[in-house]
Amino acid sequence: MVIRRLECLDGSVEFDVEVDPRIDFGRQLPRLKLRSGGSWTFPIEDGLVHVACDAPLVREDGSLRTRAAMSEGQTLTLVLALNGNEPAVFPPLGETAGLIDETNAYWKEWSRCVAYQGPHRDDVVRGALVLKLLTYAPSGAVIAAPTTSLPERIGASYNWDYRFCWLRDASDTVDALLGLGMEAEAGAFLQWLLHATHLTLPKLQIMYGVLGKPGLREKELSNLSGYENSRPVRIGNAAHTQLQLDVYGEVIRAAAIAYGKGASLSGDEKSFLRGLARVWSNSRVNPWTAALGATR
Repeated sequence: MVIRRLECLDGSVEFDVEVDPRIDFGRQLPRLKLRSGGSWTFPIEDGLVHVACDAPLVREDGSLRTRAAMSEGQTLTLVLALNGNEPAVFPPLGETAGLIDETNAYWKEWSRCVAYQGPHRDDVVRGALVLKLLTYAPSGAVIAAPTTSLPERIGASYNWDYRFCWLRDASDTVDALLGLGMEAEAGAFLQWLLHATHLTLPKLQIMYGVLGKPGLREKELSNLSGYENSRPVRIGNAAHTQLQLDVYGEVIRAAAIAYGKGASLSGDEKSFLRGLARVWSNSRVNPWTAALGATR
């Protein structure tokens, strides 16, 4: 749920509110439906989006708009919420101030639990927050970035989708999480790591989706111009087919770091890790033998 709360501190102010949603990376307009009480909903692939505002929103094509005014002491709240397959239950707008207070309290308490107490603690806590916010909570996966197609150079074509988990980052990420006292996050990420890589044995990809999905077929979105006209805009990442031999070691090192700092591994997990160490010595199960021979 995203809450935006405006407050007029002095005098009066007029402003425009605009909600301009697009579905499927801008390729579809939403099917907006007015609900009792003045809120709006529209379906997406994985659920239902709910839009509510203190000021009445008016539909204009695929957008919702209104013009409003406030005087000193008045507030206006806008809520954008998503529910999946569960029944859609959204709090009244009058309760959102309490939700904002609860959210602030949660993150302040979480930040106080960051173990580091040395120089530049504020910067380290900020880095810990970034790692936390890059974590997909349902699976524990830590993605490289929450963006796609931001260019390495304006106007160039090096615009990649980084909303996936790279195994090359895994051992350093586990090490950093544990060093910051984030044992729960480190444990969840390690469990995701072992699960995702197990799905594609004996081959390991260099990256996986947040649910362990191995197929990350790359597509170009010709309907979008990209940041500062830096085309193309891509979803998916064809680099998942690359051969990078270090990924086996990265998985083993991530588990070794966690184990060395007190994490427990089940018998099946230990057996799986031993299997990774042996996979390259057994040509009968090595899916890359032919490819390596062809490149010599």
